[in-house]
Amino acid sequence: MTNILDKFIQDMRTNVPGFVAVSVTEVRSGVSYGSDSVDSSFDPNLASAYNLEVVKAKQNALQVLGSCI
Repeated sequence: MTNILDKFIQDMRTNVPGFVAVSVTEVRSGVSYGSDSVDSSFDPNLASAYNLEVVKAKQNALQVLGSCI
């Protein structure tokens, strides 16, 4: 699977105009399987960890709102 993720990350870097960074992260566990950035001072793994908290909060809100409808 690593080759698939490596190819995906390289394709993102090559084909996305204005590419800054990418991180492939599992939502349930928070494990980052791969990342890349054009800026050595930017940590895409750290950014994905914080963004994952936002995703989990939204999932929780949808569950609560779903039970209220």
